[in-house]
Amino acid sequence: MAWKACRRRAQGVTLIETLVALVVLGVLVAIAVPAHREYVVRVNRSDARRDLLALAEQLHRCFDRAGDYRMDSAGSPKPCVKLPATNAEGTYTVTFAPGQPTASGFRLIAQPRAAQAADSRCASLTLDERGARGINGGSGEPGDCWQGAGD
Repeated sequence: MAWKACRRRAQGVTLIETLVALVVLGVLVAIAVPAHREYVVRVNRSDARRDLLALAEQLHRCFDRAGDYRMDSAGSPKPCVKLPATNAEGTYTVTFAPGQPTASGFRLIAQPRAAQAADSRCASLTLDERGARGINGGSGEPGDCWQGAGD
């Protein structure tokens, strides 16, 4: 008799067992998907920081050569950097702030695009010729948004 009960039980899973498994899977997905999205936003933000720092370095080299952030070298009509530029991932577009660059300064802005536009915490990252790092339109703190930028 015990053998019949075991054999009958081994034929499959019950509806209740299937529903419990689905509920557990749903909870795991509900936790994992937002965490993954936040991770992707942070990674894309680090790409924007990297691009801003690289462009600022290039602008400083132009200033060392020409004494002007706008020109590649003294007396050259060629601009130091051509902006706007979108990063390879397509998540940010880097531009100059309105009225920039000037002979003695610049302010770069990395504006989020596509899915990255949902980054309400940091929104647009900014960087100027003095190395001042900031954000435009975000609810977070500039220090948190620029964390890990390698001072």
